[in-house]
Amino acid sequence: MVDHHLQQALDATGPDEHKALVAAYARLLGHRISPEAAAGIGGETQAHATTAEITVFLSAHVEEDRKRASTNRELREAAAKARILSRHRQPAPDSRWARSASDCCAGCGFVDSGPLERPATPDIDRCPELRDLASVYEGAAGYLPRWSEAGQ
Repeated sequence: MVDHHLQQALDATGPDEHKALVAAYARLLGHRISPEAAAGIGGETQAHATTAEITVFLSAHVEEDRKRASTNRELREAAAKARILSRHRQPAPDSRWARSASDCCAGCGFVDSGPLERPATPDIDRCPELRDLASVYEGAAGYLPRWSEAGQ
């Protein structure tokens, strides 16, 4: 789900400000956003992208969906997308994976065990669940074509 502090800020603003808030929050957390992704969420950009941009892109769009929902079904759909985002995320800052594989998708799990254990999806940008969610927004500003590449 969306962080509590970000949620408070989103609740206090209108839909036009949501994408800029998410972009600012991503920068606060240290995520750099590519110019292509930033075009869809507003705010300043930095020259190099990180793999977190799919989560920033999705967070902005899912929150926008939630705010614009006019039926119970639309609200449930936005809530379901937010739950998927809350599971398929980068490792928690205090986890061992945050130090050794900070760009992995914790929600995809891990393979093997002991010293051979490794993330099933070492690059969150390639998480099949997040790519499926992002496909709904294909064509939206900030959507990156690599998210629809075959062989995810």
